[in-house]
Parts: sequence; C-alpha cells; structure tokens
Amino acid sequence: MNTNAVAETFKDKQGVLVVTDTITGETYVSDPALAREAFGPCSTFKIWNTLIGLEEGILENPDEPFWQWDGEERSFPDW
Repeated sequence: MNTNAVAETFKDKQGVLVVTDTITGETYVSDPALAREAFGPCSTFKIWNTLIGLEEGILENPDEPFWQWDGEERSFPDW
C-alpha cells in the first residue's frame, strides 16, 4: 500500500482509512487514534450500495443515481 498517497489524500481532511489484507491478516490504519473513536457512518453506506448495485446489475455505471429527489421538503431542514 502506498501510505504516502493515503497521507496526501487525507492531508486537509479528517478521515480514516482502514485496510486489512484478508490473506495475511495485516491491517493498515491511517490514523489509529481517530479510528478508535465512534462516528456515524454518514454517507459511507452509499459506497456499498453502489458496489452491490453494480454487481447485481441494478446499476449500469457508478454515476447512475438510485433515485431522484421528489422535491418534497422533509421535517429536517438540513435535509
């Protein structure tokens, strides 16, 4: 793994990358202290949804949206 590329990617952002080699069991953690903190998944679930959608043929390409916003305001203003 190119740890310099990971460091460069995260240089101005708060984030953690954890990669485990399933063959050797070796794990790389870009920021071990931050990785020990609990955070909500935020939008990271979209990565898995996209991969599953592509694998199952539900999506034709990674840029295809799952759905369009219906324009209806919800109860949370930030949404």
